Amino acid sequence: MYKVFDAEETEVWREWIRSLGEEPAEPRDYSPLEAILLLADAVRTRPGGWLSDSRTLVGPQPGNPDRLVERPVSWWCLQPAPALLAALTHPANTADGTGGDGLSTAATDLLHEFFGPADAARLARDLPVSRTVRQIMHDWVEVGCPLPDTGAPDMRVSLSTTQPVPEPDSPLRLRIQGMGSIH
Repeated sequence: MYKVFDAEETEVWREWIRSLGEEPAEPRDYSPLEAILLLADAVRTRPGGWLSDSRTLVGPQPGNPDRLVERPVSWWCLQPAPALLAALTHPANTADGTGGDGLSTAATDLLHEFFGPADAARLARDLPVSRTVRQIMHDWVEVGCPLPDTGAPDMRVSLSTTQPVPEPDSPLRLRIQGMGSIH
């Protein structure tokens, strides 16, 4: 290392290099909601090949869930994954327009139409889950297509109050892009 690092720093580099060859730790078991969020995030980054731009979806407007908007699929793919999933499961997007407790056949068909190309592209191999795209979708539908809580908290908690923090790799953990402020 050309004498740039001392002996202790060189040992840290050696440990890091050795760790690259180690077997990965036991994969984490993701809930159906976490798995579908990971899948939706992966699909959102590749919107060109999925549903055509001529297709529109109706869903709650991100940031204002009381208002419904109709936008092209490419627009929904630019929104956060919870907004995309809310639009995909909205009753107005099915041929029969039915609501109810469970998803109708038309709604399930829409999910298969949207996530089907991801299954053909074997996109699940890039995810940290040990299930296929079909299994992820099936598990999510079986538990009733839950959506993460995207509402603002009812009250602000003091920063000194200890809060339960989701695991660092959890898709439910909020991410701040950039500095977290208006630039």
